[in-house]
Amino acid sequence: MTNNSSNNAPAETPLQSCEEKKEGPYLRVTCYGSSSSATPKEYVDASRQLGRALAEAGHVCVNGGGRTGGMSGMTDGAIAAGGKVVGVIHE
Repeated sequence: MTNNSSNNAPAETPLQSCEEKKEGPYLRVTCYGSSSSATPKEYVDASRQLGRALAEAGHVCVNGGGRTGGMSGMTDGAIAAGGKVVGVIHE
């Protein structure tokens, strides 16, 4: 990624060169939530809606990769909308 000083154009960033979105840059949005099976349904539903909205806007959802709770809701919503998800799991 270099800046061609002859035309004073700004350097291209990874966001600008992304081919995952049809127009404009995309974001990697990180949301951490519960990963508990005791998470209230309304919170899981809200996280599912968030995941869907982010995916529909062309953004990548990043979360803690949980299989239940809010993190699962976000993942499920994003995948259902054809989006991409990155799960970050610590050692």
